[in-house]
Parts: sequence; structure tokens; C-alpha cells
Amino acid sequence: MPDHIERLRFTLSTFGLIGVAAVTLQIAHELAHWLACRMLGYVCFLGLNSSGALSASTAHWHGPVIDLAGPLLTVLAACAFTYLIVKRGQTALYPFLLFCFAMRLLASIFGVIFMHNDEARLSLWLGWAPQVLPLLVCLFLFWLVYHAAREARAGLRYNCLAMLAIYTYVALIIAVDVKTHLRLI
Repeated sequence: MPDHIERLRFTLSTFGLIGVAAVTLQIAHELAHWLACRMLGYVCFLGLNSSGALSASTAHWHGPVIDLAGPLLTVLAACAFTYLIVKRGQTALYPFLLFCFAMRLLASIFGVIFMHNDEARLSLWLGWAPQVLPLLVCLFLFWLVYHAAREARAGLRYNCLAMLAIYTYVALIIAVDVKTHLRLI
């Protein structure tokens, strides 16, 4: 790691950038589900924190394909952000990578407690325990974050404050979705 890279600091602009990351990546994740659903021929809805077919799946493999679309986009985006941070020095993108990890971590935790998330449903479809795929996805995303954090010089204080900001935005997104049932499409 070059010594000339300044350590990331959490500022008001960081908080704003995390807000941009939260909204864009959350909508992109749900949009991926929506696109898969549409490509399979369903009439679907797109919300801030949910998306899917308005009618039941007709083929046994449609559900898993729709479930896969959102996490796949999130993981691919995380890989792209890691590349841009590590190889291109674009440390300003670090909050976007951290959001990818935080989103899937929270979804996995809630998936264990309340209902299965995308990865857990895929695990079940593959005949695995519901925790297997969420754990693998979270471990992979954590590895990307760890690798990029070292390169971006994002310390423990920065990461803790960023995670707090991320979960604040996630709570707002969920609250708006639950309260308004806003449909983007």
C-alpha cells in the first residue's frame, strides 16, 4: 500500500455518499429481481425493499432464478467496486462496497430470525441448510471489504461509523417501504 494514500475519514460528505450508495444499490438489487421476473414473462412489481411476480411461479426453476438475480448483481457490483478501489485507487467508492456487504449481512441475519432471504431460499432449493449460501456470500463480501479496506486505509473507526450510517439508511428505506408501499414500477 503506498504511503501517500491518506486514511479515509468519516465526514458529513461520507454520510451523504453512503445515502447515495444505499438508495442506488438497494434499488439496483431489487431491479435485478424485477428484470429476471420480467424476462421470465411475469407481471411484476418493484418496490424500495421488495420486488417480484404478481402471480405464482409456473415453473419450479423460476423462483430460484428470480431469487438469484438480486444477490448476483450485488456480488458482481462488490467485485467491480473492489477492483476500482484496489487497482485504480478509487477509494471514494469504498462506501458502495461496504454497503454491498452490509446489505447482504443484514438480510442474512433477518433471514435466520424471521424469514428466509434470497440466498437462504437458494440454499434450500439446492438441498442445503438455509444458512449455507448466506454465510458463503457474506464471507466472500467480507473478504472483499477487508482487502479493499486495507488498500483504502479505512480504519476501524471509519468502518464502525460507516456501518452505523448504512444501517440508518437501511432502516429509513425499510420504514418508507413499509409505510408507503411505494411502487417504483
